[in-house]
Amino acid sequence: MISLQKYLSKCSTYSQLRSFTCSTGFSSKKDELERKDEKDTSKEKVNNKLNDLLKLMIQKEDNIEKDVKLPQAVKRKRIKPEKEKPLGEKLEVAAKDVAASLGGNAEKTESELLNILLRSPDPNTQTLKNVLQGIKVEKSSESPSRAQQVRDTLLRQAGRNVSEVSKSMQMKPEFKKPKKKSAAMVDILGTAPSTYFKDLQPVPVPCVLHTWRLCAARDLRLAITHPPTNIYEQMVQWTDQGMLWQFPIDNEQGLEDEKQVSFEEHIFLESHLEGWCPEKGPIRHFMELVCVGLSKNHWLTVEEKKEHIFWYRDYFNDKKDLISELGAGTLEVDSGQQEKNKEI
Repeated sequence: MISLQKYLSKCSTYSQLRSFTCSTGFSSKKDELERKDEKDTSKEKVNNKLNDLLKLMIQKEDNIEKDVKLPQAVKRKRIKPEKEKPLGEKLEVAAKDVAASLGGNAEKTESELLNILLRSPDPNTQTLKNVLQGIKVEKSSESPSRAQQVRDTLLRQAGRNVSEVSKSMQMKPEFKKPKKKSAAMVDILGTAPSTYFKDLQPVPVPCVLHTWRLCAARDLRLAITHPPTNIYEQMVQWTDQGMLWQFPIDNEQGLEDEKQVSFEEHIFLESHLEGWCPEKGPIRHFMELVCVGLSKNHWLTVEEKKEHIFWYRDYFNDKKDLISELGAGTLEVDSGQQEKNKEI
């Protein structure tokens, strides 16, 4: 019994120890697991916090970048440049102002002022373009057709028959023409002079017929010249006739007189306004525009440009009293200068 009790006591103690050891071992494992879970959760929290901080930092940087406003360029309004009126419109406006200042029939005055600028050149002067317009290009004739060749052969045969008949008729004596008798030559200059005209004296200077000489030279030239056989001879002929430029090319061909005129006289024409044109007013403005237009015209010579300016001077000089009454300006033209300009 004692041994049984001891055994049972030992067993109870063993069970207690075992239960204690089991409980302690289980609790220790549980604690370890809890600690691991806490560590893991703490790591996750730390990671989450770090991620949240990084997100906040990125968002703040984005907000800073968005909030920073860079200075932008101010859109400036483009100022459209005013289109300059052409010289023709300026002349029309200036002519209207002059006509309005003179009074009376404004339309007539305006037309008189502008007609001299729109005057066409002399129609007698031929330009290279006008000469070339009258030239006809020769075209090679087409080869005759079969029907045309047959007609030509028939006509030749008919002509031969007619010629044979005419020859046979000429052989007959009744169809022969009578021969002309040769007239005797009479020496007029070798005989004695007539006494009907008295006091005859030889002409000291022979009479020169210029038109007759020109016609004879033209006939001689036409008799000698032959049509060109190739394009080079034709070009030489056109060059002699003034249809083509002479080589070396000279842009001032036909304007030999202008070579003695300086370039400044074509451009600076305001000097011809001194002495008669008012210093200001609509007439002065109109004449300055006329000088600008004439200086840009390369088809007119210096003398023709001066004629245009002097025409306006005479036109305004005729209406000098009316201009002074209306207050449009004062015109002073010296008689000596006017006569000198007319001679020019």
